[in-house]
Amino acid sequence: MSKHYRNLEKNIDKKSVRCLNENTHFPVQNLFLEHGELQSLDDEQLIIHIPFTEMVSLWSINIVSTPANYASPKIIHLYKNKPNMTFLDVDSHIPTQTIELQEEELLEERHCLLKFTSFQKISHLTIFIEDNEGCEITSVNKLSIFGKTLKGMNMKDLKKCGG
Repeated sequence: MSKHYRNLEKNIDKKSVRCLNENTHFPVQNLFLEHGELQSLDDEQLIIHIPFTEMVSLWSINIVSTPANYASPKIIHLYKNKPNMTFLDVDSHIPTQTIELQEEELLEERHCLLKFTSFQKISHLTIFIEDNEGCEITSVNKLSIFGKTLKGMNMKDLKKCGG
């Protein structure tokens, strides 16, 4: 990985991270723990909303799941700056990038490179896990996002205009 990019965990607004279809016993906040786990509830699909505290450019994503686990994510769709997406919206929005994960890409030392020019000026990343390796639920152990901050633009300083 380029020396210009780093783990953006400190730039994620963790209090505002949310997930649709999560098992409340294995919530999305577990992804930021040393030995955590996020699990889906009703089926294999998950939508993870990740807001950043300032504008970022994204370089890669690292999704860790137990190898040879049929609950590991297989097909993920990434959407930039779509903070209110639901399962009803996924068919009407074109993903910024779709990734079909291979088993070896689910290891902690592996990164899935993103289309860098497509992931500039990002305030919010939405991850739609569409499918897994064949299990009724999806399980993710860790999520890391790598890139760089765009200095001088703190998202918390923005004020809503109009009425």
